[in-house]
Amino acid sequence: SRIIPSAQCMNVFEFSRYVFVAMLLQAHLFESSPPEQNNPVRFTQRKGALLEALSCGVDKSKKGSFDAPIADMLSHINMNPSFVTTSSCSGRIALFAESSKEESKGRAKGGKWILCVHGSVTLDDVMDALDNEKDCKGMVYLKSEPFILHVQCRTLEDASAFLEAAKEAGFRESGISPGKRNTIVGVRTSSMKLDVPVMRDGQLLVPRDYLALLVDLANDKFARNRERTDALYRVLL
Repeated sequence: SRIIPSAQCMNVFEFSRYVFVAMLLQAHLFESSPPEQNNPVRFTQRKGALLEALSCGVDKSKKGSFDAPIADMLSHINMNPSFVTTSSCSGRIALFAESSKEESKGRAKGGKWILCVHGSVTLDDVMDALDNEKDCKGMVYLKSEPFILHVQCRTLEDASAFLEAAKEAGFRESGISPGKRNTIVGVRTSSMKLDVPVMRDGQLLVPRDYLALLVDLANDKFARNRERTDALYRVLL
């Protein structure tokens, strides 16, 4: 009411013209103020803060630092002014001991990693880790988990370009998560996964020969996972 004069102070034509000009001005101001997710200044500030944390060896993944097999690729991505990595995993072969019903009673079900390797493993590696958990109450799973990466992008157009590169490298389940503040590309694939229960309450569920087969499958999936991450690096170069 303080911006637009009362219609009593001017004729109908003048009042309508005033309202029209005010609406045009408001639209111009809205268009000239980019949303926060597409604001290059805000992105540069956020990227600076993230890279400062990374320089201390910390990222948002549970491990808290880059995995060696993908460190060069992540450094290359972070050199681009339009991107910054926020969390990642090169892929791993692991044994996960799930909490028993008694241990998780009254809270969310958790567990612990009793073996976690960002590379290939041997049957002896797996057997030794299982032997050390004979008193474990609950299920133990042999897992092969593929590469995953989250990249914060300066604009939606930058995110689309990064997504196209990820899909070209074979990460077809990747996608964009646009938000009010950030635009994130999630690079992932589900085709390299393996998740098999192998022990319960300290007792093996499968014969040693079958466990050896599972280890071979996990190693094969990890090798193909590495080929795909190397392909992504080549596309980004």
